[in-house]
Amino acid sequence: MFAPDVTAHTTSSLRNPRRRQRTSSDDSVKFPKAKRQRSALRQDTFDPPDVATLGDGEHVSESSQQSASVEESGITSSEDVFQRQLTLRGPKKTEKSGDNVDGTVILVAISLLITLSLKQIFTKIGCPGPFRSSFATDQGYALVLTGLHAIIWPYATLSSSSATDILSITIPECCRSTTEMPLLGTLVSNTTTSGAPGLMVVAPHTGKIIYWETASNAAVLGMTRQRQNGLQGTIPGLLSGEHATDIINAEPSGIMVTLSSGRVAHVTVRDPQGKPTVSVSFLRSAPRLGHAGLLDGIKSVLGSYSWRKNVAAVRAGESSQRGQRDIIIASTAGLFEIWDTHWNNVNVLRTQIDLRRDICEALRQDHSGDSCEHDLRILDFNVVSGEQSILSQSGQAGCQETFLFCLVLLTQETGQRRIAVVRSTLSGSKIHIVSTHEVENPNFSQDITAKKPRLHVPKPWDTAFIVLGQTIILISLTKATESPSAQLLDSNLFSRPFQDRLQFRNEEKYEILGSGSEDQTLEHKHPACLVMVRGFGLIRIAVLPRQNLDNDLELSRVTAKQKLEQAIFYGTMSDNPLDFDSESGITFPPEELEEAALNICKELLQSNSRFISSTALSLDQHLRLRAKAVNDLACQLIRRRIPLSRRARWELLWSAEKLAAHRAMWKVEEELRRKKEGSPTFLSRVLSLMNDKFKTKFQRVNEGENDHVRHWFINDTYRMEHVIPWIFNAIRDSKGGTTRLGAQFSEQIFQASELSLAILETAFRFREDNAVLYGLGEELLEDGVLLSSYEGLPEFWTSQNMVYAETEHLLDLELDSCRSWMQQTVSRLENPDPLILDQIARNSFRRLRVFGKMHRERVQWLSAQDEPKLLDERLSIEESHKNQRKWQLFKMAGIGQLQGAISLAEQFRDMDALVELMVELQDQIKDQKVMRNASPGSPTVVIDDMNAFGQRISGYFDKFGESWADAFFSRQIIVGQPGMLLSMREYQPHLTRFLRKFPSYARLAWINEVIGEDDYQAASQALQRLALDQETNLWDKRVEISLAKLTRLAAWEKNGRPQDANGQDDIRRLDDFAEIGAIQELVYEHILPALHGAIDQKAGLELAMDHFGKQIVSNRPALRELLEDALARLIDRKALGIDQLIDLLTLMDPVHFLEGEESGLLGREFHLALRILRLSGYADTDPTYHDVLQKMIWRRCMIRDNWETIGKTELRLDAELESCVRDTALFRTLTECTAEGNNPRVCKSKIYGTDDDFTEFLEGEIEKPLYTRHRPSQILGCCFDNVLQARFRPEQWPHVLRDLSLEDEILRRYVEKGKLEVWFNDLLTFASSNTPEDGNIVLNIWGPIG
Repeated sequence: MFAPDVTAHTTSSLRNPRRRQRTSSDDSVKFPKAKRQRSALRQDTFDPPDVATLGDGEHVSESSQQSASVEESGITSSEDVFQRQLTLRGPKKTEKSGDNVDGTVILVAISLLITLSLKQIFTKIGCPGPFRSSFATDQGYALVLTGLHAIIWPYATLSSSSATDILSITIPECCRSTTEMPLLGTLVSNTTTSGAPGLMVVAPHTGKIIYWETASNAAVLGMTRQRQNGLQGTIPGLLSGEHATDIINAEPSGIMVTLSSGRVAHVTVRDPQGKPTVSVSFLRSAPRLGHAGLLDGIKSVLGSYSWRKNVAAVRAGESSQRGQRDIIIASTAGLFEIWDTHWNNVNVLRTQIDLRRDICEALRQDHSGDSCEHDLRILDFNVVSGEQSILSQSGQAGCQETFLFCLVLLTQETGQRRIAVVRSTLSGSKIHIVSTHEVENPNFSQDITAKKPRLHVPKPWDTAFIVLGQTIILISLTKATESPSAQLLDSNLFSRPFQDRLQFRNEEKYEILGSGSEDQTLEHKHPACLVMVRGFGLIRIAVLPRQNLDNDLELSRVTAKQKLEQAIFYGTMSDNPLDFDSESGITFPPEELEEAALNICKELLQSNSRFISSTALSLDQHLRLRAKAVNDLACQLIRRRIPLSRRARWELLWSAEKLAAHRAMWKVEEELRRKKEGSPTFLSRVLSLMNDKFKTKFQRVNEGENDHVRHWFINDTYRMEHVIPWIFNAIRDSKGGTTRLGAQFSEQIFQASELSLAILETAFRFREDNAVLYGLGEELLEDGVLLSSYEGLPEFWTSQNMVYAETEHLLDLELDSCRSWMQQTVSRLENPDPLILDQIARNSFRRLRVFGKMHRERVQWLSAQDEPKLLDERLSIEESHKNQRKWQLFKMAGIGQLQGAISLAEQFRDMDALVELMVELQDQIKDQKVMRNASPGSPTVVIDDMNAFGQRISGYFDKFGESWADAFFSRQIIVGQPGMLLSMREYQPHLTRFLRKFPSYARLAWINEVIGEDDYQAASQALQRLALDQETNLWDKRVEISLAKLTRLAAWEKNGRPQDANGQDDIRRLDDFAEIGAIQELVYEHILPALHGAIDQKAGLELAMDHFGKQIVSNRPALRELLEDALARLIDRKALGIDQLIDLLTLMDPVHFLEGEESGLLGREFHLALRILRLSGYADTDPTYHDVLQKMIWRRCMIRDNWETIGKTELRLDAELESCVRDTALFRTLTECTAEGNNPRVCKSKIYGTDDDFTEFLEGEIEKPLYTRHRPSQILGCCFDNVLQARFRPEQWPHVLRDLSLEDEILRRYVEKGKLEVWFNDLLTFASSNTPEDGNIVLNIWGPIG
């Protein structure tokens, strides 16, 4: 076993031709010679896999399972059960040439550096309890140990092995572990046979050792024979609590066992004479010369040479001679011991080297950090031997060197931890640091040493594997060659080594039991790390050679796209032990992740992804895989909370929508192909007509491949929206003027309808159901239509301009074609199939429903744009759609889809159309012609009797409220049946609300208030609004004011309460407006004599202007136009406005028709104008306008007479002058105003609101005139521009302003030359003295009017 030539042992030949023959009599069982085993790990086994053939994770991960039990004498029943539970996974039986015949399952693949695959599982480690695993990679065997058993199998010779090659050994009771800790063990060389290797097992706490020269003997022989065949021993001198922690194979010198105290035991199985025996000795250095005293002896036993409290690892170095092996022991503090060990237990400490300071200095230089000596800790190390030319930079090829790879932990003062791999060379007694490689973003747990970290560096030693708990970190130990393109990039980024990590699931089921490494050899083409996973089996992580890429920087790092692809295509495999959801798995900037996600999505839509083959036999399966990949991508992004931009999330959702729509479209195409029985379908025609710029050009690979439809489904998903307008274009190209194509044409419309609906309906439904999955949960969606902001989003593919327009055209074509075919009275052979027509009619319901969604989406997107052209388009399509939709609903009702049309009108909330459709339904119910078959998908229950109809109408009032009530009641009025409203007592609240809402319906509103609501107060208000704001006819207005007063009095009588102040004011206000109407009537009676002989209104107006418009407005054309307009309305018996009536009274000529008859108007025009202004209420509602109109009336009154002539007093008698002054308009107006102001009844009702105020007026304590008497100086120069301008048209106002300025100039002349200011004072005094105190004259005059 420990012969020096063992060092040359390789895995290429397990047979030793010089093995010693067994001659013992105990060897009674002769084993057949083992066949020469050839490794199943062929050279091409771990070539970079064609991942495209393994994209379906569910397919390749399935494997048939079979059970294998190993029968053995002497095994207890419980042990037998344990062995029968071992599970074998055999290779999958399949005829596909692309599958791996050895059962390898690709778990994850990276195109640049690594691939991870699963060898066929020979034993499923699924039993509870602690396990330990190790590998003898040079022999191709794996070992799993529990507290009771050892399981060995040749993992490297799977394809040529059988179930009997799995060796299950029950450990003798004396050597079993006494605790839950699993046994320690290692596989050793078999020097006796060419079969299984030898096995040494150590019980950790008892130190019991058992050794078999070949494991096959221990597995086949019974328990008793095992005791006889195996060598047993014990580690002597174990202290309390001391136990074994690790074991390594250090052949040919022996086995090294590390104890928890730091001591290292050297175990050999041959005595100096070569006889089998177990011997144990500890690695202790001899006492130094000159110090051989008693105390020095004790110190040498208990000193540092024997006790190493913190041992990081013990590794075997070179073997320089027969039976010799270097052993290197490293402490966590950085102290390295190099021992020279021999098979005869002669062990010498060669040297001690403290690398702590050197490692810290190297780390400080490489990373510009502070001193870290007190924070450094060695976790593990590896020793390899190789030619210097491989790693050394000295250039001396052919010489041997030993390389140390140390795994170092650094803890900074802030508590942050860093991990680095330090590479150094060992020459004799010197160690030189070559390079350091720090792990980026280690992100490990606080208890990093809970499970001992392991470092593996397989040959050719350019990649390190770090096993930290459930994480395996891969780090390249070489730097990428700098290229010209890399020189333009960040040098710091380029100098970083390639790194990646594999995170296993943190579940007991997938616990990592052990790890090892495989060097690159002739049989193992790529170096690898072996990992044993509980519940899964053996995993091999192979390092692939670098590929020649244009961008060398891509070689030095794992991209975000690669990490996302791993999670998408491998993370979803069943029972995959890798955890792709780990927070530390993807650490990239959000911008890079977003770009990677969009690129992956783009590749999937274009079928360019190398993970999914584009040559699948089942197109539905191909589409399903692509859709699943996009869905998994979205799940990964959401699960990791990657902050994607809003636009990126929408683009991912749109991609998934297109895939879902493509799948739905293919299902329709498959059904149509089945019905066509080999004939070309309509979609084939569409794609043949489609321009090449909207599709990928189809190139036939061979004569048999001519399915351009399948080619389009595979390659053009990313721009599938172009097919929607081309569907209609294909029909338009086939339309003809003859009826011979009727059946064929209807069939094309049906297929086009089915295909288009499959796309659009699926897209909106998918969006509604999956928005949350794609990170759009905060968006407000309704039936797949976005209701929130569209800002920053591109045009939605479901409502693009051409898609929107051609979808509407197809809808109109369906409706018009069905109507045309259904209205044909003559039956022809070429008429369409009635079933096809019925299906097209039903599809029209679905199309109008989805088109409504498209319209809402497009209008809202256009509203969010800034371009004027797009905003104009929004207004255009909104108006067009509103008009067209009503007729589309009516057409749908006309082709037998009335129930569906009603349902859509409800969804669109188109109340005008809904009212008309319900009227049509009512007529059909009365005629008993109602269709009892509703459209598919319609939520409406079929209405076929008047009771159900009435319930539906009542339900609309509750469901839609005012919008339905407005449309329902308005139709009754429009069709000339307003009286029907007053009989709808069941809808009384809605009717009242409707009539009160629209002032134009006030004539019905006040009647409804009286007979429907019994509310006289509301009726009075409705009549008042009608008379004052809407009524144009004078007579109707006076009647309505009278009725308003009457209903107001009736309301007081009904309430049984006395009139309050507010009520009296309301009555007084109505009286005032009634009086204004009476004054207009008086004016009409005044001009009536002038209208005798007029044949029509135009002639009457001309006669009136001839009589009343010749003098005052003769030189004022703008004011003449105002007078003419007022006379026209007066003659037409229309109610005049306050300002029009004032203009009429103040601008008409004073004409007396019949002598001897007094006119109630002549001479009192200005007083009546002032009275109208006072009755209007402008003083309270608009004081500024009231003041302007009042001054304008006084100004026109003052300039009515020529005061320059009156002012000439030469040769005039006083009586003559007095008579002349009395005949002026100003004097008569002052007299009338003074007389009206002295009337107690008028003053009490018009000026003083309370009896106390009126009493004070009678007693003379206060003086409050009824009319303000403006002096000429107060009126002169007043500017009316800002107040009066709003009354006139823009082009009319300059002319009016000129005439008003002319009036002001006349007044100025009279003041300056006619001394009007002096006359006004005298006239005011004279008018007061000549007015009766009781005002009886005024009262007698106004009695008939009031």
